[in-house]
Amino acid sequence: MDNYLKMLSERLARVEREVASIRQELIELSRSGTDQQTGTQKDLTKFSADKGLYRSLMKNLFSELRIEGQPIGAEKLQELMEKAGLEPNELSRDLIKAREE
Repeated sequence: MDNYLKMLSERLARVEREVASIRQELIELSRSGTDQQTGTQKDLTKFSADKGLYRSLMKNLFSELRIEGQPIGAEKLQELMEKAGLEPNELSRDLIKAREE
């Protein structure tokens, strides 16, 4: 069980790094003062408005990171963590530590 939780924690950390990278790219694109900015803004607007495109991209990302199943709520996660013998916020501390590395 410990190895499984460690693997899940590592996978989640990879997803968070990828999301942070995408956010940074979006910030850099929105700050660019080039003539391409208008096109970029249109692309970003299309992306945010096209939920099908977003879903497809996220599905591919989850598949690549081997994330399967339906999301669970925070209460269910806390219940499962307690059953597994984890302390409250134990995974959060691991994620914060992984971000700092």
